[in-house]
Amino acid sequence: MEILKKILELISEFLEQRKQKKEEIEKIQSLKIEQTRKTQEQLKKRKNETIKPPKKDDFFNDDSW
Repeated sequence: MEILKKILELISEFLEQRKQKKEEIEKIQSLKIEQTRKTQEQLKKRKNETIKPPKKDDFFNDDSW
């Protein structure tokens, strides 16, 4: 009886660990997707920004800072 109890405990622990690992993987995947989405949004914003042309005496646009 004790052996059966121990086996059931081990199986339960194993299943719990698998469940936790699966949840961690899902969380990581959702974070990656969210990060990718944010990056794409930032790239779109940057693409739409216009760059000021340099002035004749200020080639590197230092005065605009």
